[in-house]
Amino acid sequence: MFNRIRTILINPTHPGNIGAVARALKNMGLFNLTLVSPKEFPSKKAEMMASSAVDILNSATVVSTLEEALHDCTWALGFSGRLRKIPMPTLGQYGDRPLREAMTQVVENLKKDPKFQVGLVFGQEQSGLANEDLEKCHYQVMIPANPDYTALNLAQAVQLAAYEFRMAVVPTLTPSCEIGEGLPVSTLSGEMGEVTLPRREGTPSPALPIGEGEFISHQDLEGLYKHLEQILSEIGFLKPEQSPYLMTRLRHLFGRVGLDRIELNILRGILTAVKKRI
Repeated sequence: MFNRIRTILINPTHPGNIGAVARALKNMGLFNLTLVSPKEFPSKKAEMMASSAVDILNSATVVSTLEEALHDCTWALGFSGRLRKIPMPTLGQYGDRPLREAMTQVVENLKKDPKFQVGLVFGQEQSGLANEDLEKCHYQVMIPANPDYTALNLAQAVQLAAYEFRMAVVPTLTPSCEIGEGLPVSTLSGEMGEVTLPRREGTPSPALPIGEGEFISHQDLEGLYKHLEQILSEIGFLKPEQSPYLMTRLRHLFGRVGLDRIELNILRGILTAVKKRI
C-alpha cells in the first residue's frame, strides 16, 4: 500500500527542502518521490538535509511536467491552503480532522483496488500550487492551520500528510513499529484495521467517490477532458470568451463524481457518437 503513494513536488527551488522532504517520507515509511522541473537536483545540499534518507533521493523520479508525474495516478490530491475563485472539490472536509479524513478515504480506495495509485501534489515553496496545476488534481486537500498564517514549510506539509496517511493505515503503533516495503505483518499493530474518526454532531459521513468498476488513471481522465472540449467547441457550446471557466467547472464535476472505467467508456462513446452526427 505504501508503494502506491507518490509524493510530487512541483518546481522546488531549494535543494535543502527536497532533502527534508525525503527525510520526512522515510520517517513515515513512504519512498516514492517525483520532482517536476526542480531548480537544482541532484544536490549535495539535498543529501545533507536528507540525512539517512539519501536512498529516497537516489530513487527519485525527475520529470518535466505535472502530466508526466500523474500519468498513471488514479487520484491526484493537490495540497493548498488557498481557496480559488472557482473552489475545487475538497477531500476530507466533513470530519473534525480533515487531513486524516482525507487520508482515510485514500486508504479505503487503496484497500479496494490493488491498482489504485495516488499522487500527493505540492507546489513551489514561495507561491504554492498554481491554478493550472491544481485543476489537474481531483481534489484539493487543506491542512488546518492558524488562519492568520496558513503557509507551511514544504517539508512540514509533506510530513503532516505522510503522518496522517500512516495513521490511517495503522491507527495504533508502538514507538518501535516500522512500516515499509517488505516488512513482516507481525511488526504492525492494527494494520488495515477499521479507522473510526470522530464527527461533528449531525454531520453525515461522506460517501466515497468510488465507481463500481475499474478505477481510471489521470491520463484516462485527461483524454476525456480533451475529447469533451473538442466536441463542445465543434457544436458551438464552448465559447471561451463567454464562459472562460466552463472546462474548469466540468473538470471539478467529473473529479467529484469519481468515474470508473465503464462510466468513462460510456461518456467517450457518447462523444464519439456526437462527433459522427455532426
